[in-house]
Amino acid sequence: MGSPCRIVVNDAISRRGISGSARATAQLTSALRQIAGVSVESVTPSWSGRSANPVKNAVRDAWWDLRGAAKAADRPDLLVSPCNIGAGPGARRHLLVVYDVMVFENPEYFDSKFSRYFRTLVPPSVRRADRVLTLSHHARQHLLELAPKADIRVLTLPGRTEDLAPARWSVRRSVLMVGGTEPHKNHVAGIKAVAALRERSGLDLALRIIGPVGRAEVDVQAQVAHHDPFRTWVSRESGLTDSELDDAYGSAWLLLQPSINEGYGLPLVEAAQRGLPVVHSGAGAMSEVIASGNAEGADPNHLAVAMEPLIDDLEWQRQSARLLREAQRFSWDLFPQHVAGLVDGLLPTPSIIQREDHLGC
Repeated sequence: MGSPCRIVVNDAISRRGISGSARATAQLTSALRQIAGVSVESVTPSWSGRSANPVKNAVRDAWWDLRGAAKAADRPDLLVSPCNIGAGPGARRHLLVVYDVMVFENPEYFDSKFSRYFRTLVPPSVRRADRVLTLSHHARQHLLELAPKADIRVLTLPGRTEDLAPARWSVRRSVLMVGGTEPHKNHVAGIKAVAALRERSGLDLALRIIGPVGRAEVDVQAQVAHHDPFRTWVSRESGLTDSELDDAYGSAWLLLQPSINEGYGLPLVEAAQRGLPVVHSGAGAMSEVIASGNAEGADPNHLAVAMEPLIDDLEWQRQSARLLREAQRFSWDLFPQHVAGLVDGLLPTPSIIQREDHLGC
């Protein structure tokens, strides 16, 4: 029996705390470990913590992703770079994951230094990789414009893996917005949309804004102060545990995602898995991820009009059932086999999709 094929994952992202990218990397690594005939290892930088100097961080990150990880991997059969940037170890195979292309489409919504860093290093990483995974056909098409000869395939990330309590009809209808207050998330339009629907319907709608403080926080707070100076219907929350976030999803009336652009939209998936109706702008990859609830616009009027039918209990129930059906494709049970198919052909075996008679490399 031959020795197992070695897959090494560059897991530097795990050193930076909880994030969507870190969670996706953990899911991908877990799925790779379920492929027959392979061993999966992770490598991380030797330094810990982040410097107060952003330039130093950028230089260290670039060196690690482009040189250090490949060196530390020590001649793997496959090196996986799961966070947008990377280079393969010489003649060995290299798999790159690019999460989204928003920095190319809307650089104005990002820190200028980060935007230059991303736009400089991602295109050559894509061109040199043996295969690239990205999270939507929307992103794939853009990456093919940057690298027409690249082998780019779509990775469908699973949502939550544990059993989740279904959403339940709430007496006081509460709108939920989940995500850091970054400019492209368009929280201001979401606040305006809920305020407009409150006025139009006469209902005492509530709004919970949950997520880390971002660069648009000042604008969000100003908009809240304008529409709800006494905080009678808007709450702003950050630092919630997974359990607290689960409770927020379970008790909400709908999830509102008014983003100007999104490379994926994980909150949409998490809401759909609970049967929680969603309304989103349809921008970027969101309508591809979850077709239901597309307002076909990111302005407050489009969003308010799309939310209004869900005031009816029967329509809410219909949308809830539809979302539960849509969410089945994000099941964890399907994910390992999906990943196995995406890496098939990158290892020195005829096929690495799970089978009992696999003999290793």
